[in-house]
Amino acid sequence: MLPSLGCSNEAEWTYFGKAYFDEALRHTYSFVKAFELAKPVIADRERKEDFTPSEPQMALGRAIEPKLAQLENQLNAKNEESSSQRWRRFGRQFEALLA
Repeated sequence: MLPSLGCSNEAEWTYFGKAYFDEALRHTYSFVKAFELAKPVIADRERKEDFTPSEPQMALGRAIEPKLAQLENQLNAKNEESSSQRWRRFGRQFEALLA
């Protein structure tokens, strides 16, 4: 097993942590999709800094898979609801401006 690249007292994130938690999970609520988004980012950074590829891997157990899917669905629903609420508020504000 290779060490986590980017580990140092000065680093806020490891290369994996930055790509996965700080970047990819900002674009999706899926832990699996975020992992797939993070892998090429990590590989690119390692290549640019001339490190041996760490080739991160994910193992998803049968017990956690449905729970992660349920969490993803809940977060997507909450986000859609918030978005529609914002549009309704915007619509009311716009109508008030026209009145």
